[in-house]
Amino acid sequence: MERRSDIVRAAIQNLLKVPLPLLRLIVYPCLLTLILTGCTSPNSYLGFWKKQRSLKTEFKEEPSADVLRELRPEDAFLLVGRVTMDKAHKGSILVVAVTDKFQKHEIVVKKTLQAPVQFYQAYLPEGAYDFYFFSDLDGDGFFDASEMVAQTSGRAVRVTRTAVTDGLTCHGPNFFLDLNHPTKSNLPIRVAVKDRPYVFDSLDDEFLNQRSWVQIPHRPP
Repeated sequence: MERRSDIVRAAIQNLLKVPLPLLRLIVYPCLLTLILTGCTSPNSYLGFWKKQRSLKTEFKEEPSADVLRELRPEDAFLLVGRVTMDKAHKGSILVVAVTDKFQKHEIVVKKTLQAPVQFYQAYLPEGAYDFYFFSDLDGDGFFDASEMVAQTSGRAVRVTRTAVTDGLTCHGPNFFLDLNHPTKSNLPIRVAVKDRPYVFDSLDDEFLNQRSWVQIPHRPP
């Protein structure tokens, strides 16, 4: 306990040496992060950095895009694109993003798109991705590999910093979901359907549900 108190005390003393205008630029975003993530106590704050060290070790031992996305959320970008369908569909859709950047066919995102589905989005580190879309066509409450209704054709979708338009967002290709002719994917997909009407799609993102979303700093246009 004394060591933790010394760490906090030293941090406060260092902050007091920073000029006031610069202090506002540093402290206000940090306070917002700590409040929103629940890290308002020294124990939680130190736990956060312990988690970061653990992620760094994990990434060093076995690099993966999924770990990188959690470790460096400020380097993840929002890929957004439009989807169309061959018939009216009231159910949700599962979008899956896969990359070979660190591991072969690594699933980085499994995200449920809530009805009515008109767009897809995924927070991804820079890299090349293949996208797959699934629909619970048999109504058993699961998205299965045999219910794939669209996938990337041709070259993989590239997410790059240079393609970002507003500091965060980049535009992806449009996808047509063929609900009348599903095919089977080789991906090990079996995900429970989560139909949650009236929930904003961005708030249902598995990445944003983690505390790390508030660590994304503002990027000037």
